[in-house]
Amino acid sequence: MSALDDHFRLVQGLQAMLAGAMPPEAVSVVQTHISTLLLTPDTVYKLRKPLRLPFLDFTSPQRRRQDCENELRLNQRTAPELYRRVWPVTGTAEHPRLGGEGPPLDWALEMRRFPEGALLADHARAGTLDAPKIDALAQAIAGFHERLHPSPPAFGSADRVWHWIEDSLASLRHEPTLPAPCRRRAGTLGEALRAAFERARAPIEARRASGRVREGHGDLHLGNIVWLEGAPVLFDALEFNDELRHIDVVNDLAFAVMDLHAHGLAPMAWRLASAWADLTGDHAGLTLLPLFIAYRALVRAKVAWMQGAPDRCKRYLALAGDLLHPPAACLVLTMGLSGSGKTTVSQHLLELLGAVRLRSDVERKRLHGLAATDRQGAAQGLYTPQATARTFSHLREQSRGLLEAGLAVIVDAAFLRRAEREAFAALADERGVPFHIVECTAPEAVLRERIGRRERANTDASDATATVLDLQLRVREPLGPEEKPRVHRLDTDASLEEVRSRCAVLAAQLARCSLISTF
Repeated sequence: MSALDDHFRLVQGLQAMLAGAMPPEAVSVVQTHISTLLLTPDTVYKLRKPLRLPFLDFTSPQRRRQDCENELRLNQRTAPELYRRVWPVTGTAEHPRLGGEGPPLDWALEMRRFPEGALLADHARAGTLDAPKIDALAQAIAGFHERLHPSPPAFGSADRVWHWIEDSLASLRHEPTLPAPCRRRAGTLGEALRAAFERARAPIEARRASGRVREGHGDLHLGNIVWLEGAPVLFDALEFNDELRHIDVVNDLAFAVMDLHAHGLAPMAWRLASAWADLTGDHAGLTLLPLFIAYRALVRAKVAWMQGAPDRCKRYLALAGDLLHPPAACLVLTMGLSGSGKTTVSQHLLELLGAVRLRSDVERKRLHGLAATDRQGAAQGLYTPQATARTFSHLREQSRGLLEAGLAVIVDAAFLRRAEREAFAALADERGVPFHIVECTAPEAVLRERIGRRERANTDASDATATVLDLQLRVREPLGPEEKPRVHRLDTDASLEEVRSRCAVLAAQLARCSLISTF
């Protein structure tokens, strides 16, 4: 009898033991590639299969124990409410016990069972993965990443990044049963990935040196995130391979971003990426996002083929190719008085265009070591001419890096002074990308009402007050004749739904301009 046969015999014994007086079927059994799960109404017990694969070795009980304990440690970082303890399985295969005396036959990880349909993948399929959930997810992932310490130097080198990309490519290119069109697609994708990787090699190493390689989750797709009690919970971190977990934080984020694209939720994918960058300040890291999300789609293609799903494999290969080439780069500025809806409009546009947004309110405070909602601006000197010049210089350099990586950029700021606008117009001309100004307008009474409401809520990064609006009305500089051809005026004195509709029309116009400019 093989070790795997012994494993299944032990599982049958555990199923009967957990069912007690009930029929054994009352405890369901779920098989994965490397584990067996026993599900009671409120608890899950997970046992490793005694396997040796290229990326893991579970052939001895001690190795399986170590992996259980590692999984417990890793997941208690983000899901302590789900991960409870590791049990020795004692007794005999026919009459096993959890705990008890005697030498362990095996080891089991105990977890709390959550309701069916609670995974974010379920929400995505049901059409209920909305903007508030995505914002909460961005906060959960960003908070997790920022709590982590940099990994040891042995992890995260550019060569090892390529090793794992090439590993997935090779498994498809050299798979004799894979249809020839899929093998050709994998070959073409491999060439494009190699070119993208070589462009990213230096940034990958620079980020490794600066501490952006950390012991992350490693497998952060929507099926490993559950919505519990009004919040997203990250679980089932990849425990069996340290190297696949000690990765650049953008590589970790990329799996969730890719999975949103795979579920047909591209606007939410861009919302997640941009919100994560706002929270971490790591906008520069998003220059690597196309490479990493294409890699994550490639991994899913490989897994789909291993699971006997050729059509899904083909779809993921196509998705990887698409994601490697983001929407055409362009530079979009918002312009308008406080309360004119610039942040709302820029949020809609980043989702619809597939862009990264930079917010002056957030970056100004970050430069002074303040959180987005801190209200110490005047006392900290945030609004002196020198601080403002520093903020716009910072925004311009961030924009430059993102544009160089081929990404579309939206800068959310008032841009009431012509010199500020001209500096960004010059950057767009330097990079050879389309440049647009979106002027947001609303009646003065509406501006004042919005500012007052925002002050009372105290949840936004803006420090604008009625006094600030009075100053803006006095100092704003009109658009020059050379600017007007690049201006798109958008009236925001409407319902949120109507504003979004107007943004959709505008986004289509901007996308057409960007497409035309590429020819």
